Amino acid sequence: MISEEDTDQHLSEVLEILKEIFEGGGKWALLYAIYHCCLVKRPLPEWLQFPFFWTPMNLQKDLKSNRGMTHLIAYTQRVLM
Repeated sequence: MISEEDTDQHLSEVLEILKEIFEGGGKWALLYAIYHCCLVKRPLPEWLQFPFFWTPMNLQKDLKSNRGMTHLIAYTQRVLM
């Protein structure tokens, strides 16, 4: 059986490779990294949360409005394209 320490080390190596691919423009690596974290039941690292949860400061105050949500959806689509 694989130990928790080995699992964490392997996940860390995989996520580092996927981060490099994502930063190089490979958007598919984002979803693949999320899959790996879910597979081993580990939290998402900050670099993986950023494209989904970060919004510019001017949008934070009106996220509850339709205008804010429209901008957030457009931003998320740009990140994933």
